[in-house]
Amino acid sequence: MRLLELEFENFKSFKGHVTVPLGPGFTCITGPNGSGKSNITDAILFILGSRSTKMLRARRLKQLINGYQEGSKRKTGPKSCRVSMVFDNSDRFLAIEKDRVTFTKGIRLRGKDTVTYYQLDGVKSSATEFEALFSRAGLYATGYNIIQQGDVTQTSLMSGTERRRKIEDVAGITAYDNRLRKTRSARNSVEADLTLLNERAKEAKRTLNQLEREKQDAEKLEKIIEEIKENELLHRFRMVFDLEAEIESRREVVDRYTKELKELEKEQGHRKQDIDDNQKKFEDVEKTIAVSGGDKARELQEDLDKARVAHALAERNSDAAHKDLQELEKTRKLLSQEHKISSNELKELMGELEKSSKKVKKLESEAKAKVTRLSELESSAASDSEAVSNRRDNLEKLRKDAGELEMQRHRLEGEKEQLGLQLTSAREQVDRSGQWLGSIVTDVKEADFQLEDLQVGRESTAKNLNKIKTKHKTALEIIESHQKRLTRIEAQLRDESMKLASQEAAQRAREEFGGYAKGVKAVLQCRDEGKLKGIIGTIAELGRVDGEYATALEVAAGARLQSIVTENDMAAAEAIQFLKINNIGRVRFLPLNKIHSYKPSAHALLITKKDGAIGFAQDLVKFDSRYKDAFGNVFGDTVIMESLDEAREHLGKGRMVTLQGELLEGGGALVGGAAPRFGIHFGTSERDDIDELTTSIRKLEAEKLQISAELGGLIEEAGQLATARQELESEGAAFQTRVTDYDGRAEEIKKRHQEAEEALKSREGMVEALQGEIIERTGLLEKLDVEIGA
Repeated sequence: MRLLELEFENFKSFKGHVTVPLGPGFTCITGPNGSGKSNITDAILFILGSRSTKMLRARRLKQLINGYQEGSKRKTGPKSCRVSMVFDNSDRFLAIEKDRVTFTKGIRLRGKDTVTYYQLDGVKSSATEFEALFSRAGLYATGYNIIQQGDVTQTSLMSGTERRRKIEDVAGITAYDNRLRKTRSARNSVEADLTLLNERAKEAKRTLNQLEREKQDAEKLEKIIEEIKENELLHRFRMVFDLEAEIESRREVVDRYTKELKELEKEQGHRKQDIDDNQKKFEDVEKTIAVSGGDKARELQEDLDKARVAHALAERNSDAAHKDLQELEKTRKLLSQEHKISSNELKELMGELEKSSKKVKKLESEAKAKVTRLSELESSAASDSEAVSNRRDNLEKLRKDAGELEMQRHRLEGEKEQLGLQLTSAREQVDRSGQWLGSIVTDVKEADFQLEDLQVGRESTAKNLNKIKTKHKTALEIIESHQKRLTRIEAQLRDESMKLASQEAAQRAREEFGGYAKGVKAVLQCRDEGKLKGIIGTIAELGRVDGEYATALEVAAGARLQSIVTENDMAAAEAIQFLKINNIGRVRFLPLNKIHSYKPSAHALLITKKDGAIGFAQDLVKFDSRYKDAFGNVFGDTVIMESLDEAREHLGKGRMVTLQGELLEGGGALVGGAAPRFGIHFGTSERDDIDELTTSIRKLEAEKLQISAELGGLIEEAGQLATARQELESEGAAFQTRVTDYDGRAEEIKKRHQEAEEALKSREGMVEALQGEIIERTGLLEKLDVEIGA
């Protein structure tokens, strides 16, 4: 880019239309005082957009019009002025697709006011568009593009610090430092927010894990409650079933004993009838004896008294049997509660009743024998009175002996009866001892079984506890390993994030310092915010180049680096409409569905085969293959050459750019000089580093999330294992306590078993002794019966 000429019309000292050409090699403006040198620089500052009229050496804009005097009432002087700057833009340094660009700014008088207007190549424009174009080209009204009178002297008199600040301002370092400072402040704020968000996320995750554990516990509790309810219901059903079975069993026993009792009552009635009959017979015998009278009657009366005694004894035995029946009736009423005991007692009473019946029968037979004997005696008395007299003594003696024998017999029967009761009691004690011993044996077996069961449970609990301890230890080791790994990843993630933030900040600062055109920035911002669809990006964003070709390729692309690639022409049309509505600027779009592929010319192909030719510019850029036509449109058939000397040999045959940045047009024009400065650059290795850091950070974040998830699961599992371990330890302690209790109980039961065996042996010996005595008394009774019968 180069300033070709200045055009003035009634600007300050330049009356009418004046053109000042600035040819190649122009360096400065000289001339005598008052010749208008400063007015030329004032004109340049006027177009660049000076905000202060003092810099233009005028108090008001009206004073820039030639011949204008404050307070003058002239009507024939000029009413406006304008200045135009004409630039050579063949290198596209200005973001306009033209080789020659004209900027025009002027003022008009409208009554007492002034109106400023702007034109770009004769088309109405605005101060904002002028400022955007000049700022991207590095031209500022307040900058150091123009060295005015006194600037050199002022700079030479500055201190070193002030001079350094001025140089930094010229180089743009101050602006970069300001942007870097703002970026660092923003980064620190973002890091603080990120740390806070991470802490909140961790807290939310911990809360979520706690709620999940509480949910699982609640579900387990609900399941246990349902099982308890079901077990209680089954237990109640079982109790009802057992009670019904027991009631039915006892009802059968009661019915059976009721039937037997009725039979016994019936038999008792028969016995009473027999006793009544015998009583009548005794009464008849008494009447017969009373009629007979005499000594014989007295003797018979005595015999009859003895018979009555025997009869009374039989009645007493009968009453005893009756009482036994009453006791049996009472026992029957208690059968529903103690049916086993009642059964044993009933059997015993049946035995005693049978014995009583036998005794009654025996006494009845004895009474019959006595009656028969009395009849014989009466017959003998009637036939032989002397024999009666002789035998009276014998009868008296026999009566006396019979009385003694009868008394001895009663005593022996009493002793026998007493021994029988003792034997029955001893047998009952033996039975109870046997039952007690049986229950103790059952308790011993049950205690041994429960102790064995407890031993098995304790061993199983110990094995499970060892397994849980091993799992818990392994889980803790894995947790520790994951935590160390997570700490290492977080440190690495923090370092790489800081590097990425630093490089992105530097990249953004460079981009913003050079900067896209205002319209391009607006479109890209809308793309990032999702307001415009189908916007892919600029050529500068989509391409990557090696550092040695960067300058040549950026010169070859020129302002087309800011061309925006879109998916289709619809997206480009929407973006253009957006620019129109907001009056932001103009942008060059490359829709992929409409743009044509570019084929190099024959001259360009020949140049690529010559010495010093590196290749087509398009081939030296790395980009996605689907953007090939877009890059072909930007670079065309431009060839990259190693040096200017080798390129000049083919001047006029095609468009070429040297590695140093010289541009050789196809028409023969050459553009070159100082190293060009661009505000926009292709992506280089720094961009690749940023991409690599971004990819690495994403991988680290994914790995961090995975490890955090695994760590959360492991911590939860470790907590469950710790809980299970505590439960098993408590269960083991409970088993140990129960084993100790059962050991003591087993010892006590064994002691009781030994005591019961000794008591049983003692009772059995007592029974044997009683049985011997009963046999002995029975023998004596039999002898007495024989003697009495004799």
